[in-house]
Amino acid sequence: MNLNDCFLLGSIVKTHGFKGQIVLKLNKEISELPSKMEQLFVENKGQLIPFFVLELSQNNDTLTLKFEDIHTDIEAKKWIKSQVYVLKKSLPKVQSDAFQPQKYINYKVFDAQKMEVGVIDMVYEIPNNPLFAITHTLGKEILLPAISNFVVEIDTKAKKIYFDFPEGLLDIYLEENKSEKPDEE
Repeated sequence: MNLNDCFLLGSIVKTHGFKGQIVLKLNKEISELPSKMEQLFVENKGQLIPFFVLELSQNNDTLTLKFEDIHTDIEAKKWIKSQVYVLKKSLPKVQSDAFQPQKYINYKVFDAQKMEVGVIDMVYEIPNNPLFAITHTLGKEILLPAISNFVVEIDTKAKKIYFDFPEGLLDIYLEENKSEKPDEE
């Protein structure tokens, strides 16, 4: 087994009970556990030793595990401070490029022609339909579906986001703004 094929699940911090159970402190980078953890790999002197999981229970940031080949607390104590790995392919698919609307609050908003539109003030978290609340340079709130399909470019250093707004969307908000002005006679 190659370490490059594995992800650090955590470290064994203590034993639990007298039947060889161990307590694993989870790696802080783990956001979601694999649905199936039938086999884990414990590092011993640079080698990864496979262990089959018989029992598993989670309590916040720890796991209590019972491995097939560890039967007593004395056997389990030998593994304290050992690193435990899981195969990367068994981890839930994390979309590292997943579009996360909350991340863009306070970004300046530009249209596809690089004209400034406003600033993202908040995200309305509507299930399956989050919306960016953009305060237009004229002070009007514009709502835009917070989906990556409208994004042309993101400049994270400059905190700028460029959108290809749906045709007519900005006009609707700007026309409402014009209709609020009194007619000149």
